[in-house]
Amino acid sequence: MTPFDRVKYELDKKTGYLRVDRPNRTSAFAPTLYGFIPKTFCGKRVKALMPEASDGDRDPLDICVISERAITNPVTIVNARIVGGLPMLDQGEADDKIIAVLENDQMWSGVNDVSELPKVLVDRLRHYFSVYKALTPDEAGRVKIDAAYGREHAELPTPKVAGPIEYDLNADDLTAFNLEHYKSSRVIARQLRFTFVVAFCVMMTLPVLVVKTSEEPLVDTLRGIWPLLLGPVLLLALGPWYVRRRGAMLARKVMKEGASKGSFGPHLLSWDALGLREQSPRGETMRKWESIERIARSETHLFLYTSSFEAIVVPLRAFRSQAETDAFVKEVAAHTGAEPDCFAAESRWVTLDGMSQSFVVSFLSLIAASAAIAAAPFRIDIVDDQNGWPVPAVELKTTHHVRLVSDNAGVIACDLPELMGVETWFHIEGHGYGVKADGFGYRGVRLTPTPGGRAIVRVRRELPGKRLGRLTGAGLFAESQRFGCESRWREQGVLGCDTVYVAKYGDRLFWLWGDTTLARYPLGIFDTLGATTRGNPLRSFEPPLRLRYDYIRDGNGPIRGIAPIEGDGPTWLSGLITLKDKQGADRLVAAYAKIRGMLTAYEVGLCEWNAGKQVFERTKVVWKKESESDMPPLFPDGHVARWTDGDGEEWLLYGDPFPRLKCRASYEAWSDPAAWEKLEPQKVVKSRDGATEVTTHGGSIAWNAYRQKWVAIFTQFGGDSPLGEIWYAESDAPT
Repeated sequence: MTPFDRVKYELDKKTGYLRVDRPNRTSAFAPTLYGFIPKTFCGKRVKALMPEASDGDRDPLDICVISERAITNPVTIVNARIVGGLPMLDQGEADDKIIAVLENDQMWSGVNDVSELPKVLVDRLRHYFSVYKALTPDEAGRVKIDAAYGREHAELPTPKVAGPIEYDLNADDLTAFNLEHYKSSRVIARQLRFTFVVAFCVMMTLPVLVVKTSEEPLVDTLRGIWPLLLGPVLLLALGPWYVRRRGAMLARKVMKEGASKGSFGPHLLSWDALGLREQSPRGETMRKWESIERIARSETHLFLYTSSFEAIVVPLRAFRSQAETDAFVKEVAAHTGAEPDCFAAESRWVTLDGMSQSFVVSFLSLIAASAAIAAAPFRIDIVDDQNGWPVPAVELKTTHHVRLVSDNAGVIACDLPELMGVETWFHIEGHGYGVKADGFGYRGVRLTPTPGGRAIVRVRRELPGKRLGRLTGAGLFAESQRFGCESRWREQGVLGCDTVYVAKYGDRLFWLWGDTTLARYPLGIFDTLGATTRGNPLRSFEPPLRLRYDYIRDGNGPIRGIAPIEGDGPTWLSGLITLKDKQGADRLVAAYAKIRGMLTAYEVGLCEWNAGKQVFERTKVVWKKESESDMPPLFPDGHVARWTDGDGEEWLLYGDPFPRLKCRASYEAWSDPAAWEKLEPQKVVKSRDGATEVTTHGGSIAWNAYRQKWVAIFTQFGGDSPLGEIWYAESDAPT
């Protein structure tokens, strides 16, 4: 942005195109040029300099460039010299603004530190960033900016490490530990693979055509054309041998030329040279991170493969332990966007001998892929006709009652052979999304599915809420993955779960669920299970949603219950909240209920998270069942919300959905039944037009800053649906 712009632009990381981020909400003008530093990243190192931040904003570092002359073109690359910066906290994330002067500027060229700038200019920058997102006084607290820091702090050096990492090249077995050697062998492999794939496809075309057009039984047809199949078989048998022989010859040539130029032999590269640590704003930050596509591991090395056919080879002896190796892999994953469980378990394309094995796998995969292509599904995209968003969980049902449901990307894969090439009516049931009814009252669409074809079905939103997607369960992208999309997404081992609670704990969110369905047996987990995510797990509230949970397990074992409290039956948790004790320490606490028989509680109480053991432990028994008529007393279970009264006292409100108990927001008050105060919850809510009275069932309340209201989302007891509709309500007060 220039000081004359009223629209903020951003460089789209996926496409490389410049896109409109947002028009300015306020009348504030940027006092300087405002842009970003290429190949930088506001991540862990910036966050570490701001203890109250939950994370960096995970974007390139922002920079403000001061110049004497007006620069009016926002799409401009400038050379600038850093003189300092402003530490900024934006909605809990570190978002520092680096301050620089234009290189060779006639007025500002003598400035070397922010302290040499006019104070009013720095104050204008601080004022701009403190109000540029705040349209009303209520929004002013979203951004916090401290005093400016100087150039020395802005140009923090790259961390030093104890020793170098060694690269070596073994000429005997042609191990590709040298980047040029690896690059050459990879290019050779790709060229040869392409040649053999084309030859194989050509050779297979005639037998396939004969089989498809023959009216004889398949066995008789194959018996008659077996000579035609001999070519592909010989190609599979002799191809790997040729690849090995030809590849070895070319690789030795590469090695010989490299040796004559002195480019081979041991290479000692420090962490700095690898570029695998975040550097100062003026460094080549993220240069290597951004290009890494895949990680493979052998018994002795890690291989970081890049998009330019290079490989960063890290000997495992460079790490002191397996834990340090795993931490390094996770760090790579965090910066590249890949998941650790996506990484290959062994290296491929590393040795020339391995190339032949890969060709066998490639050709076998080709056969399978050919069969898949022959019966490729018909793709149906369900989109919102108002905003173009994909719409998950929309059901298409055929006239013979086959149900197809869109995944989180709004995709459906239709592979019903009886419908291919046939005009087909699909009933649409969107549970809040739909299309207009025809003359007979049917709501649906006519499509003609074809193998590999595609259609877009636009649906109209009929309810106030926009559907974003599922957060848990299986097959979130099952349909999309059949078309090769969302290939990085991996299933998380949970087929379905209910009754969710969430609380902020440290810099992460802590999640609880009730009954959980697993694939291994009809009876899943009836104890409460848990998981954590980043404090801000979603980059935006737009579909498709991709929320990954770190489920609590025993090591690498299966997901387990997290409240092994003594007694028969499962343990259910609720009322999850983080509270401070008298010493100021955070305590993650909840209410528990021991269940047996027909879902009946026979003991309730309070429990607390033991981070060392990764379990909730009982701290107080509130009630035990002594007779069939005995019922548990009021205690802090259900959903909890924080509320500050008119005197500035903070309270906890417990209810399901509306508050039925309150206590002061401290660990000591929560754990003392004498401090609990009973409330009378609202039983019935009238609709806005007053025509309907809704009896509440389960749900929760929370303060919504956008609406400036207390909002409630709850299920209806009874009503049009046997399970109850979902309702939304607002109020000026929580009780």
